[in-house]
Amino acid sequence: FINENFEDKTSGKIKFLGLLSRYLQEMGLKMDKNNPDVLLHIGRDYKNYIKKSKLICRLDGLAINTDQDYSSSNNKIYKAVKNSNAIIYQNAFCKESYESFFPKLKKQKNKCILNGNVVKSHLNKEFSFLANVKWRPHKRVKETAMCFARACDMGLNSKLYITGDVSKEDRIVHSSIVYVGWVQDAVLEKLLAKCSFGLHFAWLDWCPNTVVEYLCNGMSVLYSSSGGTKHVVQDNGISFIDKEWDFKPHKLYSPPKIDVDHVADKIIDLTKIKNVNSGHVDIRNIANQYSLFFNEVCNEK
Repeated sequence: FINENFEDKTSGKIKFLGLLSRYLQEMGLKMDKNNPDVLLHIGRDYKNYIKKSKLICRLDGLAINTDQDYSSSNNKIYKAVKNSNAIIYQNAFCKESYESFFPKLKKQKNKCILNGNVVKSHLNKEFSFLANVKWRPHKRVKETAMCFARACDMGLNSKLYITGDVSKEDRIVHSSIVYVGWVQDAVLEKLLAKCSFGLHFAWLDWCPNTVVEYLCNGMSVLYSSSGGTKHVVQDNGISFIDKEWDFKPHKLYSPPKIDVDHVADKIIDLTKIKNVNSGHVDIRNIANQYSLFFNEVCNEK
């Protein structure tokens, strides 16, 4: 059982868990609220299941922003993990980060499983870029537009679609940049279907669902070298040089500056990557990995 409200469409992790639930059931697993063999949880609403189910805590990224009460958030998660039989990390970077903050977690049974999504047709793509993120300062919307504008000045002939709410102060006026605004899922799906390249400049992202969507729609991705995004993209894109994290709390919303010329060059280089393999984030494969780990945990004495 997954004790979450899948009607909440505002949360990326809840959307992923809802999709995972659907595909687990298609594989033949049953969802049993009252007496599940396994409760997959995200650090909340698990206490009623402690004595009757195997608890597996699926972890998102650590809280590291010193402008917020990061210690309290992490300690709540750590307590939930200690009450669980096993952990699912989103990738090796997430695992390394948690274990650097909480060394005792190294002894707990765990598995790294990426997020996944439905793989779509990759036909009839146009030569354009997409940046689809819930914009916060460390996601770098202004820098994304600046670097793309510089790439166009260097000879790139393309368009960049930027979705989401972007303040007037963060907008760059350029004929090749289109600010789409907040869009419903149906409109976003059309943009994902037609664009060939995705830009994800977030500093210290963990396992971004946006990048998973890019890959599942046949898009190669340019991303920051920091964080866990490299484990998601693998050979389906390229990174630009960014400041690496020192595994200490930081002012997350004051990200390091990036080299605009360097990133603009990388945007142009990205257009040379044509073939994208999304099998590693195909939700069918991800659901199978979850199912195998459920069995592994359940069969432990």
